[in-house]
Amino acid sequence: MEDGDAMLALLMSMLEQGGPSSNWRNNVIEALTHSQEETRKTKTNELVRVLDGNGGGILDAFKDSRPDSLSSLLNTQPIKEEKDSQGRNVLHYLASNTSPGVDALIRQYVQRQGDASPVNELDEKGFSPLHIAAAYGSSTNVKSLLELGAVVNVKTKDQCTPLWFACFANHPDCAELLLLKGAEVEGYSQEPCLYVAACVGSTRLCDLLVQRGADVNCREAIGMTPVIGASENGHADALSYLLASGGRATDRDERGTSALMKACMECHTSCVRLLLANGADVKESPSEDEVKRADKGECPCRGLLTFPCAEGNAELVRLLLENGASPEGVHPTEFPLMIASGRNHLEVCKALVAAGANVNRVAVGQVAGGTALLSALEDSYLEVASFLLEKGADINFEGEYGNAMRKAALTGVFETVQFVVDHGGKCLDGPGHPLVAAVQKGNLPMVKYLLENVVKVEELKGVFHPFIVACAEGNREIIDLLLEYGVDPNVEAIGGQNALFQAASRGDI
Repeated sequence: MEDGDAMLALLMSMLEQGGPSSNWRNNVIEALTHSQEETRKTKTNELVRVLDGNGGGILDAFKDSRPDSLSSLLNTQPIKEEKDSQGRNVLHYLASNTSPGVDALIRQYVQRQGDASPVNELDEKGFSPLHIAAAYGSSTNVKSLLELGAVVNVKTKDQCTPLWFACFANHPDCAELLLLKGAEVEGYSQEPCLYVAACVGSTRLCDLLVQRGADVNCREAIGMTPVIGASENGHADALSYLLASGGRATDRDERGTSALMKACMECHTSCVRLLLANGADVKESPSEDEVKRADKGECPCRGLLTFPCAEGNAELVRLLLENGASPEGVHPTEFPLMIASGRNHLEVCKALVAAGANVNRVAVGQVAGGTALLSALEDSYLEVASFLLEKGADINFEGEYGNAMRKAALTGVFETVQFVVDHGGKCLDGPGHPLVAAVQKGNLPMVKYLLENVVKVEELKGVFHPFIVACAEGNREIIDLLLEYGVDPNVEAIGGQNALFQAASRGDI
């Protein structure tokens, strides 16, 4: 077959596959269907030499096409010399083709180059064909390249070896071939192969590496170990292997985060169980940075229970409690019960209370004044609220931001307000009054509901009167409604600042 015919056949093949892009497809159609033979030839030749910026164009065919459609193209001079914008040649693309039989094409192509063999040519990022074959998982391509003289420990500009890519992409067959040819087990100092293998959860990869001397407690750039990597990603089988091979369950990374914390953060119950059985401490303290932020009031402290409580993982919560975790957490600003109630996780609340959590514990720090009950009422989680009340929660506790009645009014949900009333909830005077809260929110239906069902106008008192607030807010509909229900327009606030003063200060005549 002549070179031109081969190129045409390749373009046809690419057209049948849909092409790298719709634009490419349109160009191919135009080249193949033009009425003038000379124009067809010109356009075809142009397409052959056009490469897009992402490494596409004609070389993409070597990545995706069947071997029988590629064989006749390998000796055409333009293809031999072709490189994409990243410096990758035909062999790079062939290495990524996982079709059966491509390994024979690789041998054919390399052997015909003689002394000019491209088997160890690097692209602009330092990738060799062996890197690419390992990353794409073709063990036959890896085997062929190694037998053709590919350097097994060649490194990219980022210092990664082919073995590292085989581990990263979870290709144990490729990794085994590389190791048999003497691949260094570390692969990349910033993220060792064993750590990567643990993160992808391949027990076989872990075993291949450990059997060849990989440090089971090696660390990546910020100090995470394979045990931490497996725990964070929920790979219990790999974690079990690592622990049985000498991996430490108690190590922390440079940020002070342990494998147990990582497993709890992601709610990997099976990993937590393994770690606890291998010496991890359920009462471990949070990281120093976590404690410092909490002590400064920047955020509540996050302990082991925080995450399963937030996610509603009752099984994990019970596992931690059964192994000795405190239902109150490990820091004064950790509030497991309040977290669970505020996310409507009834089963978690039951587990915590059964373990001794105080239903009336008052939060401090960033969420000061909160309780589990107030947290549940804030989003109208009435089933959780009912449970807490059954267990002794105080319906009339007054925190820094009011009590249950105020919380209920702020929800805008009539059912929540009635729930609090039915359970003995009382109204506070002043800014904590539910009517004041509804007025401030501008919630006319809630104001009306409170006036009709909860509040007696004649009992409204104090310098922070709902009518004064309505005038200060300038909400005429609420003002009219309050007057309609008999509110005295002459009530006074602090310093004699009555309704008329509030209206005048707004310029509302």
